[in-house]
Amino acid sequence: MTAQTIPGVEAPQKTTASDLLSALRRHYIRDETVPAGIFAAEIDAPGGGRRADLIWQGVTRAAGSELVGHEIKVSRADLQVELADLTKSDPWQRYCDRWWLVVPYAALVDGLDLPPSWGVMCPPSRARSRAMTVVREAPQLKPDEQTPAVRALAARLHWTVRDAQEQVARLGRDVEQCRDTIRDLSSQLREHAMDTANGVERDIAAQIVRELGPTFHDASRIGNGGIGYVDVETVIAALRDVQVANKAADLATKRSLDAVRSIQNVHAGLARFLEQHGGES
Repeated sequence: MTAQTIPGVEAPQKTTASDLLSALRRHYIRDETVPAGIFAAEIDAPGGGRRADLIWQGVTRAAGSELVGHEIKVSRADLQVELADLTKSDPWQRYCDRWWLVVPYAALVDGLDLPPSWGVMCPPSRARSRAMTVVREAPQLKPDEQTPAVRALAARLHWTVRDAQEQVARLGRDVEQCRDTIRDLSSQLREHAMDTANGVERDIAAQIVRELGPTFHDASRIGNGGIGYVDVETVIAALRDVQVANKAADLATKRSLDAVRSIQNVHAGLARFLEQHGGES
């Protein structure tokens, strides 16, 4: 993906590695529901070598098919340590079509002798921009045969899909438990209203109905005298808490399902890439 080429600016406040990784995610993934590639953060190099802070593999025509590596540095001291031993980036850089150094602001690299194979980028210089700012363009490299790198990405994708599926299953169980609780409490209130003869208890049931609003407003089907004295505030608070939890669980389930569908789309793209790659080998 082409980044916006604008001179870097000084960072107004301390930027963390997590901040830079989030900026890279916004740069590469414009639509979380249909990602254009594989965004693999903190991934081990093939053969268990040193990790890369981020590997991006495009899998769509728009994103291209380049394997792009990123090294994140938030301080000049850390960068100088990296420059003192350039072999540290070799386990991943050898497989990459481009290699980027990602820093919080352009001045961090002033006066430093960077390898010619490195590009330099920093966060967007405009508040509403998603494109990273290119300080120095990353040149096209001549990578080694990339099959080991693609296999490492496929393994990461496999475990990501599995984890997402397990999360969806857990959320589904939580949602069902919340719904069971709502059904039980609603049934108790309806039975209580039907069996209530005491005027005070009828007033309590009516107050619960008024407080809960139109969803539970059915005065002819409220209550259960067998549950004893009803603490209105407690019942109202409990029901509202369960309703909120239920809505939150439903939303989380929807987002997880969307994530699984997105991962499946990327998986399909990776399969196409592997097929093309195999054909070129």
